[in-house]
Amino acid sequence: LLISGKTGAGKSQAINSILRTARYLRGNPALIADPAGGYLARFGNENDFVLNPFDLRSERWSPFAEIEFDYDCSTIARATIPDGEGSSSEWNHYAQALLTEVLKALWKRGETDPTRVLYYCASAAADELATLLAGTTAAVLTQRENARMLGNVRGIISTYMGAWQYLRPDGDFSVRRFVRESDHNGGAWLFMTYTDAQMSLLKFLIATWMELAVIEGLSLTESYERRLWVVLDELDSLGKISSLKAGLTKLRKYGVPCICGIQTIAQLRATYGRDDAQTLLSCMATKLILPPGDNETADYMGRELGEQEIERVQTSEGQSQKVGFAEFDKNKSTNSHMHRQVQQAVLPSQLMALPNLHGYLRMPGTDVFQVVVQYQKMADYNQPFEPAHMQ
Repeated sequence: LLISGKTGAGKSQAINSILRTARYLRGNPALIADPAGGYLARFGNENDFVLNPFDLRSERWSPFAEIEFDYDCSTIARATIPDGEGSSSEWNHYAQALLTEVLKALWKRGETDPTRVLYYCASAAADELATLLAGTTAAVLTQRENARMLGNVRGIISTYMGAWQYLRPDGDFSVRRFVRESDHNGGAWLFMTYTDAQMSLLKFLIATWMELAVIEGLSLTESYERRLWVVLDELDSLGKISSLKAGLTKLRKYGVPCICGIQTIAQLRATYGRDDAQTLLSCMATKLILPPGDNETADYMGRELGEQEIERVQTSEGQSQKVGFAEFDKNKSTNSHMHRQVQQAVLPSQLMALPNLHGYLRMPGTDVFQVVVQYQKMADYNQPFEPAHMQ
């Protein structure tokens, strides 16, 4: 399900209505990328989990808690550093390779402090890194003639792994394990929260967690009874989730429905590239389109709602005259014909003029329906954010 709309259009209200059913009527588990902690405030209870290294209530996540076999290191590396687009593809691949081998080497040593991973990947001296990576495919990066290449790779790693400096050395929480055990966790929810001030730092870490969740979801047994909800509100503001394309296509048969909220098409394209963004949008066949905040998004969503053929009768009148020796005749004629014109079912200007909470719903195999999202005020039962005492 895609829910699009500007700030205040009603996306959160629409998601709230689904989550009320999931929590209070069905007792389903859920994973939620939670901007500002709003869903945690409204829905959280004592059995739930929070992930945010700056929140006092947060679980202590560690990449090492996700490792069962050495090949899991590659999975974590690709979850942390997404595949690049165009010219960045090769550089991101080098960064993935370096992170994979550093994770593997430290895991085999029994050193499970995430900050040590960041140290080796981003700032350790080349000879110290060479000692750690001796005999691995990434060791070539530590050679003196490749110093510039290593610097470029480390720049990429620093971009995506900045939040790792705040991870605890004793972390034992696993996102993959949460997904794997979701059938037996009593309907617990996992809230991945962030404030506006934390967005730029945490967006890549949250994308890592969601990537791991999607990968594990695709490893579950097929089920028509299971419902593990994945909610990605403000998807266009998060980092790239490389497996989301496969997840949106396949997760439903594993009982893992996805809800994605976006504000602008431009931001989604900036994160995923034009082609992958289009693929993601195409995978979400059910769309709730609320008032957009910009012309580009309005134009795109208008085209998503389809076209209609309009028939109009056009009438034209003509007059002829005949002049004789003794008379002057006038003959009038009327011609009518049917004119067919194809136009968008809903124009971009109509979408932008919609009041908040009003929109259009498109589902596969049905017509487009005009809908109103019911506003229901919900009390906050929890603090959306409780600052941790950082050392």
